Amino acid sequence: MKKLIFLVIITSCANSNNNNKQASDEPVIKKCEKTVLFGDKEICLPTMNNYTECYLDSRIKDRVDEAVGYNGRNTVLAVYLIDKVYNQINDSSETFFDDYYILFGNKRLADHDANNSEIKNLIGTNTNRITKEQWEKIKNNLENEIKSVDVRFDKLIEIEDYFINDNVSTVVTLQRVNINGKEIFKVTIMNVVLLNKRLVWLCYYKDYKDSETIKYSKERNDYLVRKFIEQN
Repeated sequence: MKKLIFLVIITSCANSNNNNKQASDEPVIKKCEKTVLFGDKEICLPTMNNYTECYLDSRIKDRVDEAVGYNGRNTVLAVYLIDKVYNQINDSSETFFDDYYILFGNKRLADHDANNSEIKNLIGTNTNRITKEQWEKIKNNLENEIKSVDVRFDKLIEIEDYFINDNVSTVVTLQRVNINGKEIFKVTIMNVVLLNKRLVWLCYYKDYKDSETIKYSKERNDYLVRKFIEQN
């Protein structure tokens, strides 16, 4: 079995209302093939082309729980791995995961009926950020000589923040990480999303290669976030 290596940037959570399912006069009712409970609320896990939702796979669950658990504070709800990685897990070599999503929630918010005014409280709890202005100064060096950039391993480079709609807040970040002695930069897009009155984190991860990685990552991230919002 491959050794499964996840990189997860964990954030501590503070506190939060999603518009409940639409009115009864809609002629077509969307059916959700897969759901998960967070507290007493059911969250639909949408399907996504070229990705497999695989959190309950025994080869993956324990490692993700260890990475995302944050000393028992968080509950993992879903993991989406790109198919070309997921289908190779039985190979004998190590697997460094790239291009994946993790959905999780803070346990103390599991029974909290939230509203979207609380979203900013969560997204603002990340510390040790390098500002967007600093990012503009270093990004060219990052692309030319990725290992030479003096960015501490415990700092997030904040590239951009935005709102897809009123029920989600998104921050695009970059972090220098060391995995088994290999230094890389990882794009992490962190979304605080209000789904069926529950605040959850949906995070997307992608190895950084150049400025096109940011564009690609945002497109992947925003696509799945919108699917979650539409189906919840």
